Amino acid sequence: MTASMAFYADGNTIIRLARYGTTRTPILTLDGEGHSLTVSAFDRTSLPGATGEGRVRFAPLPRRVSAPAGVQKPT
Repeated sequence: MTASMAFYADGNTIIRLARYGTTRTPILTLDGEGHSLTVSAFDRTSLPGATGEGRVRFAPLPRRVSAPAGVQKPT
């Protein structure tokens, strides 16, 4: 299954990325003013690169990001 989404973040949006495979822990959490998104998994599975091989890398928690220049928050 393939899925995609777009999320417009601003300087007040906080992004948290957790290690994949932890039971019932959110994998990704986005919190901003008036919006939030949480992606969770309820079973363990292998992810290529999760052991440090390949191109998958995990960031420390929490991580604050800003929207790229010229990108505006949808109204």
